[in-house]
Amino acid sequence: MESWYPSLGVIRKILKKIILNFIFILSLFYSHNSKAQMIGQTPGLNPSMNIFSMNLHCFAGNWQFRFEQILNKILELSPDVISLQEVCTTFNGNLNQIEFIKKYLMDRRYPLQKIVAQFTHPAWNQFNEYLVVITKQNVLAVDQGLLPTSELQRGYIAIKLNPFWYINTHLEYKMENSAYRQMQIDFLIQRFLNEAHVIGGDFNSAPDSQEQFNFKRMSYLDFFPGNTFIGDDSNSSRRIDGMWFSPKARMFLKTLNGGITLDQKVNGQYLSDHFAIYSLLTFQLPYRR
Repeated sequence: MESWYPSLGVIRKILKKIILNFIFILSLFYSHNSKAQMIGQTPGLNPSMNIFSMNLHCFAGNWQFRFEQILNKILELSPDVISLQEVCTTFNGNLNQIEFIKKYLMDRRYPLQKIVAQFTHPAWNQFNEYLVVITKQNVLAVDQGLLPTSELQRGYIAIKLNPFWYINTHLEYKMENSAYRQMQIDFLIQRFLNEAHVIGGDFNSAPDSQEQFNFKRMSYLDFFPGNTFIGDDSNSSRRIDGMWFSPKARMFLKTLNGGITLDQKVNGQYLSDHFAIYSLLTFQLPYRR
């Protein structure tokens, strides 16, 4: 019986097929891993995130007692992002609520990574008013500044975490100032138009108001868990504290839960003229077909 040996040309064809198949399998492996690394495996990227937001009402009432109760709740929730409005200092700097908050949290081992403050305007003719954002996560970038001019100057703070930007703001107040608020909303939408982002804070109007219509027109997802404002009659709605998730941010969202907290009196007084809100997010890969 004669033995048959493949020719050199046949051997080359067989080897070429084996190599091409190996390369194809290898490319699939790396493609899968690169997608998986977008979430859950990338350093600094968590599969979930929680956000706390509250208007602290500056130095009103027994502010130190109020702040201690609020900060104790924050320590209990241990949010990844803490967004605060109406945080104040006295003109002479003798009282500084920003430093009070920072020290209180760090003394009780909140793992603070970054705190950002943005001055907005003089308040009640005796204080400097600020926005504050605090996080225990690694911050990739910061953007902050003033919004389009209004009766009282307003501002914003944005921090970039994986997977998107978190923006804290406090828009102009009073019912008759809706035109200012609409300009401020449009400014924030345009500034972060190409980024996945969340815009949250004190909007001084309800999510179904005409001035917030552009959020809905551009397919943002709203999270306004209920009536949060218990102050004066300067607003037509009590449902004014919340968050808007941009379409690109929505691609990352797997679940969105949360609610209202700090809505009960302590020693006969509310802790602010606003209740606090918190959101609990879980993320998924933004697959697109």
